[in-house]
Amino acid sequence: VLYSAALLLLGGQFMSIGFVAELFIAYHDPDVKAYSIAERTDQAEGKTKPPHYTKKTEDQ
Repeated sequence: VLYSAALLLLGGQFMSIGFVAELFIAYHDPDVKAYSIAERTDQAEGKTKPPHYTKKTEDQ
């Protein structure tokens, strides 16, 4: 029981440090853009397939 409580507290400390690090990066690095989809390409509309979906022939 003692080890479980100690590891639970240690995990809480790691989570707290992780949240503080994320806040620090968010506030002190404004040049980095947030990850979001700005526009769709032809691949998203199904007009072309990504290279890893194409079948390889014996000549390739």
